Amino acid sequence: MTQSTIIHVTTTPIVVWQSLILAMGLKMNEVNRLLLKGNLTKEPMTLNNGVVKIRLAVDNKSNTPNYFDVVCFKEVAQQVASFGKGDLIAIEGCLKNNNYNKTLPDGTEVPVYGNDIIANSVNLIFSKGDNRNATN
Repeated sequence: MTQSTIIHVTTTPIVVWQSLILAMGLKMNEVNRLLLKGNLTKEPMTLNNGVVKIRLAVDNKSNTPNYFDVVCFKEVAQQVASFGKGDLIAIEGCLKNNNYNKTLPDGTEVPVYGNDIIANSVNLIFSKGDNRNATN
């Protein structure tokens, strides 16, 4: 956004969001975008199908981290598989609904609601492994 961009704020929140999105040069279908920076809480978990899952601890203002599960596919999964616990990374991705029905032992089905963060790109900012090697 340039300094000459003016966003007219009205009392309707959706109009504010639409104005902000347009000012940023985005389309409405490009709004599902997340940017996270945090540390891996454990080693990446590679599944049989090549998908890699990671857990990210992201600091917030109250000094208690928020934890997010992130799913990585294809080239991003290959890249993330080499990271280690404690590495500081930045993720650009999107939020995806992961809703399904779970069958209980008695045969009844219960809806389960969840969300996945799908990583589109990942950047290693600082590797704890590099730090350990440098001090030894």
